[in-house]
Amino acid sequence: MRKMLFIVISLCLCGTLATGQNIPTLKTVKKIYIAELGKQPESDLIREKIRLRLMKSGRFTVVDKPEEADATLTGAAGLELVDALLVGGYGGVSWGRPPYYDPIYGPVYGPGYGGRTTSVGVYSGNDKVQSGTGVFRLIESKSQDNIWDYEVKVSSNSGSTTGAVADKAVKQLLKDAKKADGT
Repeated sequence: MRKMLFIVISLCLCGTLATGQNIPTLKTVKKIYIAELGKQPESDLIREKIRLRLMKSGRFTVVDKPEEADATLTGAAGLELVDALLVGGYGGVSWGRPPYYDPIYGPVYGPGYGGRTTSVGVYSGNDKVQSGTGVFRLIESKSQDNIWDYEVKVSSNSGSTTGAVADKAVKQLLKDAKKADGT
């Protein structure tokens, strides 16, 4: 009876190990198709910037048809204008303490109100910065298994927010691929 139980357990373990070897990993992905990342005009721009960065990396080949790919990068990405205070700063500066509230000008930021040592800034409530968001998944073509995912949110009042979203996503993908490759 014990011998029979040992054989059954051994067969189960062998079956589990064999199945585990067929699970797709980031290591096996060489060719990537980048699917549509949303309906915003900025979504297409982020998609193209990701494509360029992946091509320059040398680790992945970007293909034009999903059937040619080992995996498909999919998800959603875009931009929106948000109040500067909602992203932790005015003019790119993070404010440490609540502002002084002037009855005429409203919230006032300056020396002693968040650590800024230059001139006093009056926040008008209309100051907006770009916030870029991306939620990405890499789906293995044959099994349709999710083998990688990443979420990024960046904000900027200068520079390219679309470029920052693409940069962070590609850097993370390359970092995780390098780890999967064992290098």
